[in-house]
Amino acid sequence: MPRLKPLKPLRVRRTVYILDSVDKALGHTSIEVGQDKSDLVTEALRQYLPKISNLPVVLELLERDRQIAS
Repeated sequence: MPRLKPLKPLRVRRTVYILDSVDKALGHTSIEVGQDKSDLVTEALRQYLPKISNLPVVLELLERDRQIAS
């Protein structure tokens, strides 16, 4: 597994903005009880944001959060 480099402040702000946008988009999506929202976020990032330069880092962080939560 590749080691993650610390994100630069600008990238962090942009990533937070992107995740916030995806979260707002998911607010318009029906989510079944017990459904893992992180899967929906990951899928939304893969589908709608393919040109983000740090997308692999974002996906890695989401996966790490999901593993910690379970």
